[in-house]
Amino acid sequence: RFVIRYIADKKLGIHDAEKIPQHFSAASRNQIISLKSSPSALKKVSVFDITGKLLYNCPQVGTSEHEITSIQAGPQILLVKATLENEEVQTRKVLF
Repeated sequence: RFVIRYIADKKLGIHDAEKIPQHFSAASRNQIISLKSSPSALKKVSVFDITGKLLYNCPQVGTSEHEITSIQAGPQILLVKATLENEEVQTRKVLF
C-alpha cells in the first residue's frame, strides 16, 4: 500500500530550460528543395512523400544550407525531416 499526499507549497522538479530558438526553413522552386538552418547546422536530411515513402536521404550534411535536386516526382506535398547538429529534429511540409 502507498499514500499519495498533496503538498501545496512545494513545486515539482521541472525547471524551465532556456531554449535558443532554432530557425529552419524549407522551400521548393523549379524542382529544387532549398533548406536553411541557423544557428545550428544540418546534420541529416530525409524527404518523404505523403504516404511515408523515402524519396531522399543524406545522412551527413554538415552545413547550414543544403539543396536537393535529385528528386524525380510530380507535383505533390513532401515532408522534409532534418536533424540539426544539436540533435533537434525539425519537420516541414513543402509543395513540390
